[in-house]
Amino acid sequence: MLPAHMAPQAPSRRRERGVFLPAFALWMAVAVLCAVLVVGVAGRASERAQVQSFADAVALAGAAEGEAAASRIADANGAELVSYRQNGNAVEVTVAAFGVRAMAVAERQIRPAA
Repeated sequence: MLPAHMAPQAPSRRRERGVFLPAFALWMAVAVLCAVLVVGVAGRASERAQVQSFADAVALAGAAEGEAAASRIADANGAELVSYRQNGNAVEVTVAAFGVRAMAVAERQIRPAA
């Protein structure tokens, strides 16, 4: 038999005290960081979709009424008409807003009189 001072003892709870709060704080920091990243990525995707919608509207206006109408639609949406190219009935535009660029093409349809 071992002397009392060498006998195995149960782990002391004293050394484990106060571990929960720092571990919880670390996990909360990681969760908040992940949430911020998700919100940032979703916001950027939303901006890209919005700028693409602007470009589509600008291209349609340009195909229907010309470059001046395309520029008016871009300005009305808070976007900048970066480029405008017309090739026959087709119009290709590039629009910039929120630091994002988008390109769209539209074609004017000429329907024969009925």
